Amino acid sequence: MDLHTKNIKVNSTKPTNNQTLTNLMNLKFIKNIAKKILFPIYTVFNLFYFPILKYYFVSKIEKIPRFCQLFFMTRFDFGTWLLLMHYAGCWHRERGPVCLVIFIPNSHVAVKLAKVICPNVEIIAFDNRFSRFIFSIFRRELIQYCTLNPIYAYACCRWPHALFIFDMTFCRKKPENISCYISAFDPALKKPWPFSKAFLDAYLHIQRQNDNRKFVYQDMIQLFYQFASKAPTPLPRTSRDSDLLKKLIIGTPYVVMNLNCKDYLNTSRSNRSIHHPERYNSLIDFLIAKGYIVVIQGRNEQPQLAPRKGLIEYFKSSETSPENDYRLFTQCSFAIMPKTGPEVFATICNVPVLGLNYVELATINPKIRCRFFPKHVWDSKKRELIHWKDLLKRPCFFNVGIHSFEEGLEYIELDEEELIYAAEEFLQLMPQPFEAWMKYTSLQKEFKQSLHPAHIDLYDIPEVPCETYLSSPKYN
Repeated sequence: MDLHTKNIKVNSTKPTNNQTLTNLMNLKFIKNIAKKILFPIYTVFNLFYFPILKYYFVSKIEKIPRFCQLFFMTRFDFGTWLLLMHYAGCWHRERGPVCLVIFIPNSHVAVKLAKVICPNVEIIAFDNRFSRFIFSIFRRELIQYCTLNPIYAYACCRWPHALFIFDMTFCRKKPENISCYISAFDPALKKPWPFSKAFLDAYLHIQRQNDNRKFVYQDMIQLFYQFASKAPTPLPRTSRDSDLLKKLIIGTPYVVMNLNCKDYLNTSRSNRSIHHPERYNSLIDFLIAKGYIVVIQGRNEQPQLAPRKGLIEYFKSSETSPENDYRLFTQCSFAIMPKTGPEVFATICNVPVLGLNYVELATINPKIRCRFFPKHVWDSKKRELIHWKDLLKRPCFFNVGIHSFEEGLEYIELDEEELIYAAEEFLQLMPQPFEAWMKYTSLQKEFKQSLHPAHIDLYDIPEVPCETYLSSPKYN
């Protein structure tokens, strides 16, 4: 038995992936039955609930002066909340007053987070005991689609200057996101097209599904960098930060690590998951030897690792909450993340990020100081790894979520040596000033120069891959 096998805690009661997927499918079936039963009840209830909420939101927003910038929150997904809250907070610091209007059914969760992330921003939300009681019965979809979405649509027409980053899913019957993309207005298509027809088709397809509003997203990135260049690192410690670290027995310096081992019901998204968490044992031991405490953040998607001195499993703690996740990130030295929602915490806390086993490079959240090492992509037809130069030209670059444009591909996770090499490279950058993160190696410069506006988010952000990825001998 080798070191890494020994370091994995065996749990014979843990279900297999097939069992987990079966349980998820059964749960989804039960939820669908519950929705069909509750729908006619909610339809009647909504005859009274809708006008109450519409009057509440309209009367509140009408009192907001025109010079105060409105931000609308409309989405279920947690990561979009964080980005919008941080955008609103940066806008308030750099440009003036902001009001955040929360059009989501579980607004009580978002309000608590907003008071931590953007405490100086005014908030409008229907958050009271009655709304929480209604949410506990009907949950989010019925309230969102039948009540809040029509109110949001009215508000967008009434206050067209309001900002939101992401387009939204408007209807229960058509759950796809609505994209505002129009190819005739796309500047990326104005120049001679340097790629293949297949790459163009994949680009157009993903843009028609891509749900971020381009001009707003680019402005958000600009404000994030203005904030990061001025904000202290780490952020000033509060008494609640200190209390949390004491309860978790976390000393400093510490690293926040997330290993997303989620079993996705939609298996086409499984390339996001870490399937070999045991390979991280050598990295964890390496960081502990360097004097860092390693704190595993997340929830039940995190793996079972053997206990050792210097490893703290925050995700098992009774202290886990979105607010405490934020506090945990504010005081860490840096974060090690795969492609997962919690990496947004690192962005809003101005924390350096080492992204390991990245995928979906066309859609990347901006991070201020970051290096990333993507998963290798194996082409089973050619029996070879796809070089990063070729990856930037192939339709599979746009493999995001349920969208796949090439068959016969396999995503290969980093081995132990690559994890260590990436960490060593990253630690050399850690003590460097903010400007040094924008000074690239020759290969990193070549990578940036290879990008085109068609590479979407990867083109807009300054973060680049690790040198150890770009110069990997596996591609020779």
